[in-house]
Amino acid sequence: MAESYFSELGLVQYLGRLTYEEFGRFKELLQCEPLKSQLPPIPWPEINSASEEELARFLVGHYSGRQVWDMTLSLLLQIDRKDLWMQVQEEMGNTSFAYRTQMRGKFQQVWERETCLQVPDEFYKNTMRPQYTWLCNAFAHQVASGVTAVLFGPEGIGKTTLLRRLMLDWAEGTLWEGRFMFVFFFSVYEINSVVETSLAELVSRDWPGASAVIGEMFSQPERTLFILDGFEKLNFDLEIRTDLCTKWDQRRPTPVILSSLLQKELLPESSLLLGLRNAREMIPIHHLLKQPKDIMIFHFSNILLELYFSQFFHVPEHASAALEFVQSRLDLLSVCNRPIFCWMTCRCLKWQLQSGDYFRMSAHNITSFYVSFLTSAFKRRYLKCSPDQNRAQLQSLCTLAAHGMWTRMFVFSCGDLARFGVSSVDILLWLGLDILQPSGQCFIFRDLAMQSFLAAMFYFFNESTDAAFGSVAQLVSAVLCDSQSHLFVEGVFVYGLTDETTRKELETSLGFLLSKNKKLEIMQVLTCLRERGEAMSLPELFQGLMETRDEAFMGSVLDLFEEMSLTICEMDHFIVATSCLEHCRRLRTLRLCIHTIFQDSKHIWDLEEHGSNRSFRGHRGEDGNLYEFRRFCRALGCIPDLQRLELHRFRITIGYLRILFSALANCKGSLQSLWSTFMPPGDYEREFFEAVLRSPYLRQVNLYGTGFEENVTILCDTLMKPDNTVEDLMLGKCNILTRHCESFSFVIKYQRLRCLSLVDNPIGNRGVQLLCGGLKDPNCILNTLMLSYCCLTQVACDYIAQALRVNRSLSLLDMGSNFLEDVGAVKLCKALRQPDCSLQELWLPGCYFTSGCCEVFSEAMTCNGNLKTLKLGGNKIQDSGVKLLCEALQHPKCGLQTLGLDMCLLTSDCCGDLAAALISCPSLRRLSLDWVAFDHAGVEALCVALSHQDCALELLGLDKALLDEDSQKLLEVVVEKRVPPLTITHQPWLSEEYQLRGVPEL
Repeated sequence: MAESYFSELGLVQYLGRLTYEEFGRFKELLQCEPLKSQLPPIPWPEINSASEEELARFLVGHYSGRQVWDMTLSLLLQIDRKDLWMQVQEEMGNTSFAYRTQMRGKFQQVWERETCLQVPDEFYKNTMRPQYTWLCNAFAHQVASGVTAVLFGPEGIGKTTLLRRLMLDWAEGTLWEGRFMFVFFFSVYEINSVVETSLAELVSRDWPGASAVIGEMFSQPERTLFILDGFEKLNFDLEIRTDLCTKWDQRRPTPVILSSLLQKELLPESSLLLGLRNAREMIPIHHLLKQPKDIMIFHFSNILLELYFSQFFHVPEHASAALEFVQSRLDLLSVCNRPIFCWMTCRCLKWQLQSGDYFRMSAHNITSFYVSFLTSAFKRRYLKCSPDQNRAQLQSLCTLAAHGMWTRMFVFSCGDLARFGVSSVDILLWLGLDILQPSGQCFIFRDLAMQSFLAAMFYFFNESTDAAFGSVAQLVSAVLCDSQSHLFVEGVFVYGLTDETTRKELETSLGFLLSKNKKLEIMQVLTCLRERGEAMSLPELFQGLMETRDEAFMGSVLDLFEEMSLTICEMDHFIVATSCLEHCRRLRTLRLCIHTIFQDSKHIWDLEEHGSNRSFRGHRGEDGNLYEFRRFCRALGCIPDLQRLELHRFRITIGYLRILFSALANCKGSLQSLWSTFMPPGDYEREFFEAVLRSPYLRQVNLYGTGFEENVTILCDTLMKPDNTVEDLMLGKCNILTRHCESFSFVIKYQRLRCLSLVDNPIGNRGVQLLCGGLKDPNCILNTLMLSYCCLTQVACDYIAQALRVNRSLSLLDMGSNFLEDVGAVKLCKALRQPDCSLQELWLPGCYFTSGCCEVFSEAMTCNGNLKTLKLGGNKIQDSGVKLLCEALQHPKCGLQTLGLDMCLLTSDCCGDLAAALISCPSLRRLSLDWVAFDHAGVEALCVALSHQDCALELLGLDKALLDEDSQKLLEVVVEKRVPPLTITHQPWLSEEYQLRGVPEL
């Protein structure tokens, strides 16, 4: 039996489960129990007045671990607590005990060597008490599918420290006692180099003895918890998979094992506790999890900050002086709300106190903060070193850091350090400066940001633009275009180090010069990316630009953009985006999606106690969020050339909306198109209509997903105003009802409305009848009417057909996804057959047609030269229907340019008819055969036609993934040789349809 585990803490746990009377009896019997084993007794006065903790301490102090437990077992039987006796026997003899003992030793060492708290454990536990309470409650009860909890917060907030402490507390028997027999801790980045493994092998990495008893360990998965940390350092992506693993001893690729664990295919009854950094990291991981419970670690409150300083500085005068300095610097005070930054600040100030220096530290941005830390360290340790020594030692460390970032290497052996010129003497120096820290037999940087900072410095040791692994240009491109999020912080530091003041501070401290041309390199690569039309992640770019503190440079970069699309999930990103929008001088189109940063998130357990200084306070004492939103609205209103603004899923209160409306009404630019979708419900529509819709330049308005059925009349009254300029009105999914269509009919008659989209509204046949009253009016100039998903039947086709006979303005009609049936098609085609029918595009996907209606469509195609587009996807057209349509395409009077036949239950038998039509129809430019799995013979027939000199097709909708490999290669050859060019793509006009219908692509 390993004696270290239950020597005191475990004994206290069992004594604490005795009643008052039982504990008294236990102490009485203890007077004589040692004598049975010829051991000296403990004096009765000590026993008589002892509490559970004191008695355990006396026993451990007088006897060996085995002797303590032999006596305890005997006494438990004597006081008739056989239940506890059995639990102790089980605990002493089972695998869980041995594993706990192993983990207690490991994590006690980790806690002492690798945690930079430098404050008493009791203080730490008090600061984390709310999280402890919630985690105890979250896992208190067994559930069939186990519990999944996510601990999240920004970098440096203390997630890893808390998860390690939880593991140690479980091993010591003070947490989840009786709930979990086994708790496994995985730092997932430590398995980056493991190509293939099994869950059993992963467990055995931590405990070599597990292989012999692994079956027993997993025999009760409902009493097993997996703690997973370090996802930000993972060098492969996790995704929803179908090839999951269900057996714990099965070897599979490491990403499959992790995904199987997260998706609850592997040991589904077990529980999970994950540490995730932020929303950017959470999104790809979170969607794998089954009903996760989220808990956030919040920033230090002012009270906790003061307590931390008093614990860190043992001399009260030093603590007061340091705290007073920090509180006098708002930049420092703002960063000290994260534990890692608070520790770094205290470390710097303590160094300066020991050196007899004045306090000097900067946190204007994250780069200046890390520069302050590094320069303070150098001044303390390297006063006697030459600049050449400083340069050589630091350059070696920076090279190691950069190599690690590019290769996703975060744990370094002594051999790794030596390979990059970091000597054993250097290792001691970096350990002493708290830049490196031990990790078992290896080393890691103090935190990922420290490695990122030193990796960024690597690029400033010489003027060359080329590097052994990744240049500045490659780094910028990787962060902005390739979604390599682990390089993001390094990229931010590169921007920050281009600041002249920051660079000079480093040069003065280190004693050697750094490169000055990196800002030019950044500008060159950004210009190149824009010229190539590369999509860039703007939040990352904005963060980098803000880090430069160079408004002229920021303006020059932002001048490259006439169009931007932004998704913002965090307040910090929102603030940075606002600052950048203030410098946008050429921006014409802005798409913005903001998630849950201006409202409470109900799925997050708010455990912030003691008050918090987390919210920034604006000028005049406003609430921080409100101040930032006002600043954002002012920035929007001042963009000089803004013409199109899309605001999607703005989760904001009515008060915030009113501020936004006011800014849009007074916009200095010539705003022509406004999309404001999924606005929250509330009594604000009149203000919106009055403030925004009467803007003198506004031509297009889209309010998709905003339910304001009670105020449709107010909307239409506003549109009827003489000064109204709106031409395109998109009201999809706005709960427009039948009775509202009469108001829209008046708007169609008497206003300049050219496009009306009512998709996803239950207006029904009667609603269409009312709208057609407006279409028949000679004043009507409407050219686009979108009515998909409007609960229509073939009855509505009667009303539309009547309107088409007299209307001369309508050119696009969308009645897709309605129950029209073949009868409806016949009614529509009666009007289409008229040579003077002006309709050019007819969208009828998913209308329950069969091949029986293709004859009337064929007649319309040959009788009406105006018809250019016919979309029949999602109907049972089948091969027989295609044959009729292809005969019409070959008719000399057919002018059809676009034909949609996706998901029409086609087979390869129709490819001959399609091939003939492709060669014989000179007008056909776009054809969709999407979602059809043709065989190789069918593809061959199509490719012959596509290669023919008379084929004019420019766009072919086809899902190549459904075809065999030979067919895919055949199509690639056709595309390469084809003149004029041919594009083959999946879902060829999905985005185009969304735009015209006013459906946001989210």
